[in-house]
Order: sequence, then C-alpha cells, then structure tokens
Amino acid sequence: MINRHIINPNINYDGYSRSDLDSLINRWKSLLYSKGARKGDVVALAIMTVNVNHVAAVFACAELGLKLFLFSRPLSRETLHAT
Repeated sequence: MINRHIINPNINYDGYSRSDLDSLINRWKSLLYSKGARKGDVVALAIMTVNVNHVAAVFACAELGLKLFLFSRPLSRETLHAT
C-alpha cells in the first residue's frame, strides 16, 4: 500500500516540513471523503505545476484507495496531440 510513510521524514519541500505535508494530506483526505470519495472511486487530478498541494493530494488519494488519473498540460503546441 502506498502511503505517506514512504516520504523521507527530513523532507523540506519548498519550505514545507514533513508535519506541514502531513497536515495537507489529512486536509485533502477530509475534503475528498466529505465529497463522497470512497475506496475504488476514480479521481482525476490536473497538475499544471507540481507543488506541495499536488503532492499531498496524490498521497491522500493513495491512502484512501482511490484510482487516480493525473492530467498535465501539454509541453508545447506541437505535443498537444500526445498529451
């Protein structure tokens, strides 16, 4: 099972400590659960720039047992068809 315990406890992600990241994961889990997300449900997450909230959302989905689709923006107009 993928969960937050695989994250290095000494991580410093753009000024956020491990305890900050834990809080954000819990916030995302609470939000997802309150909106009706349950184990096995599918969640689509659009990530245009990776930041601490996106990392927390991915781990929250993993801990809730959700299936996750990650969308990203095209790298360029020429690669739009492959995105």
